Amino acid sequence: MEEMRESAMDETFRLRNAILYLAITGGVLSLAMIAVCTSIFFLENPKEHGFNGEHSVLLVGGMGLTVCGVILLLSLYLLAAYFVERFSICGTTLTLQTVLRNHRFDVSDLDRLFWKRHGDGRIVFRCQHEKPYLDLHGYSAENRLRVISALRDLVPHDRQEGWPEFCHHVALRLRGFLKAQTQRELMPGQLRITRSRYDRMAVIAVPSSAILAVAVGLGTGRWQFLALPALLIGFWVLLRSTVPTTGRVERRLMATPSGRAFTFYYLMFLIPPITGAALSLWGVEKSIVRAIMLAGAVISAVPVLHLCYKEDKNRRLADAYGVQTAPERWLEGVNETSDGT
Repeated sequence: MEEMRESAMDETFRLRNAILYLAITGGVLSLAMIAVCTSIFFLENPKEHGFNGEHSVLLVGGMGLTVCGVILLLSLYLLAAYFVERFSICGTTLTLQTVLRNHRFDVSDLDRLFWKRHGDGRIVFRCQHEKPYLDLHGYSAENRLRVISALRDLVPHDRQEGWPEFCHHVALRLRGFLKAQTQRELMPGQLRITRSRYDRMAVIAVPSSAILAVAVGLGTGRWQFLALPALLIGFWVLLRSTVPTTGRVERRLMATPSGRAFTFYYLMFLIPPITGAALSLWGVEKSIVRAIMLAGAVISAVPVLHLCYKEDKNRRLADAYGVQTAPERWLEGVNETSDGT
């Protein structure tokens, strides 16, 4: 009981702003696409616009409206979730508010708490008559770690299941990620991504797409491409919202074994088509070119598959050891934080 009193807190966690930006962007773009899909039903001569079949307009328009309608519904759900969903810890009382239900229970009412690796982490609360769960994906990295730390301290350990795997795959990696964001000097193999990086991309991409859309409209009479700048602006807002004002530290692709493996994988599979194109330019018969490309693809796949197998084997061995030592490393980090404060 003493541990529960020390770890008791009174705080409410809400979804991060990126969810709101995603909902707004998805809603605006889906509404724009719905308007475009609806406009084809009013074409005077559909054949001039590439619709040759009798029911092609109905088929294309109907499929477009269906897809865009689903995206619009998902965007509306995300919008509602941003304003409604929250997770609160008040002493030993937990409150999980979702779009459809409000779950409120005390820690003493918990039969089990399950730590799941699903996505960015999922926490399942099993009470007597309900089994609500909290997906951590929608919350900021800082709030995710605070929720994990609070529940780990608040719920008796004999009622928690799946902690070693969750600790290794989610909690420790999350804590390491946040620690890397606060370091002043970058370690070898790291880079800092800032919002200005995406701003520079947008300055070039958005005006270029607007000029291209106008040119296509004037040349072909198809003004639907005017939605392209809005699409790029939406992606720019989403990408920018995922980056903190101080920037985000990430590891370079070639700084990790898995990154090097994937790079080698794609480079090896580029060789056969490049070789085939070169042979075709030299006048080699098409059947010979195809045979060489097929043989090249098979040969290049052998080292790639071996590298992937080796990388996967090393990863599984590292995960097995990491799961065993994860709880101890978590406690060491907690003790370091306590000593530092």
